[in-house]
Amino acid sequence: MDGRRTTMEYAKNIHFKYYDSDNQLVSIANLLMEEASGFSMCNPDEKFAIIVHGWKESCETEWVPWMISNLTVFRGGCIICMDYGGYASADRYLRLFRQFDPITEILAGKLRPMEAMGFNLGQGFIFGFSYGGHVAVEASKRVGVRRLEAIDICDIAGPAFDFRRAHIDHRNAARNVQCIHTSRDKGSRHTTTCHQNWKMGTCGWFQTAAADPPKGSHGLCPYFYLSAFSNDFLAVPKPMGCMARKPARYWPEGFRMGYREPRNDNQLVSIANLLMEEASGFSMCNPDEKFAIIVHGWKESCETEWVPWMISNLTVFRGGCIICMDYGGYASADRYLRLFRQFDPITEILAGKLRLMEAMGFNLGQGFIFGFSYGGHVAVEASKRVGVRRLEAIDICDIAGPAFDFRRAHIDHRNAARNVQCIHTSRDKGSRHTTTCHQNWKMGTCGWFQTAAADPPKILAGKLRLMEAMGFNLGQGFIFGFSYGGHVAVEASKRVGVRRLEAIDICDIAGPAFDFRRAHIDHRNAARNVQCIHTSRDKGSRHTTTCHQNWKMGTCGWFQTAAADPPKGSHGLCPYFYLSAFSNDFLAVPKPMGCMARKPARYWPEGFRMGYREPRKWQVQGELFALTTKEYPFTSNATEMNALDFFPMLASETEHTEMDIDFFVETTKKP
Repeated sequence: MDGRRTTMEYAKNIHFKYYDSDNQLVSIANLLMEEASGFSMCNPDEKFAIIVHGWKESCETEWVPWMISNLTVFRGGCIICMDYGGYASADRYLRLFRQFDPITEILAGKLRPMEAMGFNLGQGFIFGFSYGGHVAVEASKRVGVRRLEAIDICDIAGPAFDFRRAHIDHRNAARNVQCIHTSRDKGSRHTTTCHQNWKMGTCGWFQTAAADPPKGSHGLCPYFYLSAFSNDFLAVPKPMGCMARKPARYWPEGFRMGYREPRNDNQLVSIANLLMEEASGFSMCNPDEKFAIIVHGWKESCETEWVPWMISNLTVFRGGCIICMDYGGYASADRYLRLFRQFDPITEILAGKLRLMEAMGFNLGQGFIFGFSYGGHVAVEASKRVGVRRLEAIDICDIAGPAFDFRRAHIDHRNAARNVQCIHTSRDKGSRHTTTCHQNWKMGTCGWFQTAAADPPKILAGKLRLMEAMGFNLGQGFIFGFSYGGHVAVEASKRVGVRRLEAIDICDIAGPAFDFRRAHIDHRNAARNVQCIHTSRDKGSRHTTTCHQNWKMGTCGWFQTAAADPPKGSHGLCPYFYLSAFSNDFLAVPKPMGCMARKPARYWPEGFRMGYREPRKWQVQGELFALTTKEYPFTSNATEMNALDFFPMLASETEHTEMDIDFFVETTKKP
């Protein structure tokens, strides 16, 4: 095959094969094909796994179906095999090597649309063998740093790749990357490139079970991995005669090679306080090495989402002893001021920890602390109590402003360490003192606001843009929003474009805060037809002419006779009126006496009613009135039906009020 091919050719000739729980092939697709049949069995909310074979292999190679079966049982979710056998069948290895970039781009191109379809890359796993191992890690890096959950690589290929890349680091490909080395001739000489680097058999060079290819020392690797699903390949001390540049200093009892859940790249090995013996924790901490301490913020703990990610990055990029100070029992306080009043004793605990570590031989000059928000103040104050500029460095993320800014007129954090770096991202929760550190980073808009800050309309607008990119027609889109959600619906739709959506129906759109924020509101540009239903005066908006059809239910849209205690007051009843309207008619009536209407509808056809309609009669515009009653179905125009069949909930209410690791494993000749 000619190595000079177009990307379109690779996209056409490389297939992704989907398998069901019975290990049966149910779908084959490439990047140019409609994948509905494959993804119909794949739930984006579940895990997924991709298998990438090696040279002279395909998805029909002996070990691949066995791998599919094991992953189906032990992992579950969506199982996919990337079949590039048409290229992998090349008789010369270098011919395949020259096609590495386009083949890799196909896998990266697969991961991107999967994410666009709702799959969480953080729940993604890839297994790659030999050449396929390089494809797996490179494609993952192209998608983003450590986006995937895990990658396991069996005897990653050395020929050509080792000479092409002097310095290889696969750890950025996923949050955990495990490499298993079994051969010296076909495997890579780089054996410290992953989080866990297993050297199987004789120093990772030779296996006593080796036979003629394809089951030599190199080809046996997938079979070792498959055997590990049911058998333990336990870590053992480094054998005599084997070399290890970065040997693992610690591993828990029973630690083994193979597929694992959960991953042990950031394994918690010890929990201690200042009153406990910490020998178990410090046994893996060498006082001669660096150390790092992470201090979280209010309403957080060491289990907060960003903390494990921080631990993983510090493990890889800094190394040494990684510690998280968990004061979550106090940080969980519902009121910030309650935590603020405990600042001094909490800070003293960290200062006491640093003094203890120094007494045990740790060099504070090799110490680093990361603090977020409230934790940033704890970090700098504790460091100052230990001594001026004793620590190597402190990095602080958006150090807290509330209470602290008023307490301290003149703040200088530079004495806490030889280098203190502050990153400012917010104006409301961060400090107004932005010149207190050696480096004071103002991120985004003047350090006050970030465009990436999550807000519901932005998230929904992003979802709509993504759906449009996937081929969905926004002109066939409908959104229903209630209360606060109504504002989210219309604002997100406007951000996507003027009247791009087919229709939006809003139930008693929220008034508090929004009415004061916006003097002139017009929701009609959010979709080709926007229908608003008003049911309350206290929680609903006072702006009742902002939509194409503005229904005022019950007593002038202010009060409903069916209203009970919240959540089914006049406001909370609105969705139930809307639901009832699917089977019962809330007909438009002339304006009742005593009700006001700034822009009353001048005309509506006979039978015009509130609720979901197809097609939309957008020509009817203005304020409309509909009567409601005290009992379900809440309208005197009800058709004959059993209310309890439609609302079973009413019946119940009526009846009842990372480490760099070289591991060594002994293998045998027999299975």
